[in-house]
Amino acid sequence: SYFEKQLGTPWPEALDRLAGGGIAAATKFGKDPAPALLVVQGTDAELMHRFVKLGRAVIEQELSRLDAKVVLKETSHRGVAVLTLGKDLRAAVVGAALLVSNNAEALHKALDLHLDGPAQSLAASPKVDDARRLLPPDPLATVWLNLEPAHQAREGKEVFELPNNQPILPVFIGGWINVVARSPFVCAGLYREESGFALAVRMPRGRGGLPAGITAHAPAEGEPGALALREPRGGLADTRFALAPYESL
Repeated sequence: SYFEKQLGTPWPEALDRLAGGGIAAATKFGKDPAPALLVVQGTDAELMHRFVKLGRAVIEQELSRLDAKVVLKETSHRGVAVLTLGKDLRAAVVGAALLVSNNAEALHKALDLHLDGPAQSLAASPKVDDARRLLPPDPLATVWLNLEPAHQAREGKEVFELPNNQPILPVFIGGWINVVARSPFVCAGLYREESGFALAVRMPRGRGGLPAGITAHAPAEGEPGALALREPRGGLADTRFALAPYESL
């Protein structure tokens, strides 16, 4: 109610003007803590700047009231004001977009993309474009995960290589593991349907190229496979796999 009064707009309208362009989040595995970036794209730059200014005043008042040891500081990156709170919170406003990160380098790279143009943006990656084509149209939200770091990690090689020291995994989920091992990425989309919500998960590799040890879980060409999914009401997942006859192994 305080923000509604100060901004002079009801919260549903403010939410649409502050985040009507969508929200994107990104992270990169490897470092601890992993760098993360949140971008909230608004449609009203003037309101976004007023919102951040008001939020800054509220935070500073609360920190003063609590006699906190940390203070909200303002620095700059290439002429863009950056707010810093402690070691793990940084924020900046560019146009109608609010950027928040736990890592200075991640935030600076995002600001560089805004200032220098999108040529180096992940949005221009052919893999991300492939993911858009794999998924059904008009998702409410999407996720894209680069699998290359997992393929190169020591722990990943122990799981993906055949044979490996995890003998039980290939028996039950060997097909899935092998598809992940051969796919450069995995993507998912959330969709609204008449009966509720649906989640679609896609990888750009399939049964083509399965090694001999894994084809025991895949029916031969022209042969019937597993039964159709039952899709029970309220079910979260349903998975099947084939077992080749013993004499074919």
